[in-house]
Amino acid sequence: DFASSPAFQVKADVLVSKLTSALLTNSSLTMIDLSSCALSDDALSMLSSALVSNAALFHLDLSSNSFGDAGLQALAGTLRSNAGLMRLGLEHQKIGDAPAAALAA
Repeated sequence: DFASSPAFQVKADVLVSKLTSALLTNSSLTMIDLSSCALSDDALSMLSSALVSNAALFHLDLSSNSFGDAGLQALAGTLRSNAGLMRLGLEHQKIGDAPAAALAA
């Protein structure tokens, strides 16, 4: 749970880059709470790239962040090939029509 970490909120993109590297080899972490971490479109795109090959992660909470439609489009593309992620938290996110349709597909 990174939501309460001031360091994470200040350096979200840098720390997501490190988290992305870890997720590429992850076989045991099943839940990540990145709610309220001020994640940008770039951060979500980086994270999404690691989810392509990660089958261990079951629950990802991205609620209350700063990313927009571009980040959500990247995530939606990733979810098509990710077999492990079953719960995705996007509460309090503005989601445009195109990303909503892509996420629902």
